[in-house]
Amino acid sequence: MKITRVESIPLQVSFLPDVAPHMHRSTGNWARSLIHRVETDRGLVGWGESSTEQSASETDQLVGLHPAEQLFNDSVGMGIQMACFDLVGQELGVPAYRLLGPKVRDWCPFSWWCIDMPAEDWVAQVKYAAGQGYRSVKLKARAWRDIVTQIEALDAAAPPGFTLEVDFNGQLIEPGRAIAVLRELEQFERLVMFETPIPQENAEGYRQIRRHIGRTMALHIGTPPVMTVIRDNLCDGFVMGGSLTQMLERAATAHTAGMPFWFQFAATGIGMAFTSHLIAALPGASWPSIALAGLRPE
Repeated sequence: MKITRVESIPLQVSFLPDVAPHMHRSTGNWARSLIHRVETDRGLVGWGESSTEQSASETDQLVGLHPAEQLFNDSVGMGIQMACFDLVGQELGVPAYRLLGPKVRDWCPFSWWCIDMPAEDWVAQVKYAAGQGYRSVKLKARAWRDIVTQIEALDAAAPPGFTLEVDFNGQLIEPGRAIAVLRELEQFERLVMFETPIPQENAEGYRQIRRHIGRTMALHIGTPPVMTVIRDNLCDGFVMGGSLTQMLERAATAHTAGMPFWFQFAATGIGMAFTSHLIAALPGASWPSIALAGLRPE
């Protein structure tokens, strides 16, 4: 089987009406996606997705090559790699996850996701997410809103068993302030996890926070160095990121250390499907992952 054609299709995918007015505050244009269509001489077509455009000269170099040669070739980009996993799986008659290893779970946990919003909008989002079958939400906390008041409103409105995770993106700035805010938030039992309360470069700050805060803590993997995080117990698990081979290597390290993780892609259904295959094959991917497919109209 040889690749005969690679087509990259840019899409501007809208968000749900209640979400769209808030998404302009996102750090990237998450409405934009690049869909990759890879054809072969066997008549098979593979599909992938990314947010990074590639030149025609880059994709033309893939013509005549076997898709299996590109599965772990990070230089082609994860979108092309997804499409090649799709193609090789079709050719062999196996799910894409089987190219990564044996299946370790029969279902894949995903969490709803919310950019920062007024408390009443978060409440509406949580009720909608619960109606769609989600059992958790990841929330973006920002300095211009009162996160304690917001969580108090969600705690009163969310259905039983629905859990909350709060991502500060480092905006609590320093450990003393972080400890004070996180202590106040620990009163809410359904708030099960904090992510990146202060800048991740501040390893000593995380050592201080961990001495005072018992709630589960997540950091983006890579900073501080993963072995420092593991040695000093700076968090309980990771937000997995990087290229595909980097993520697989990091996933193995985290799992060996007994630290769970989740994947996070600003994806449509194609990216969410590939994420599901990663989760199916990687034992450590037990925390609910994030994809934005649910935030987009069907």
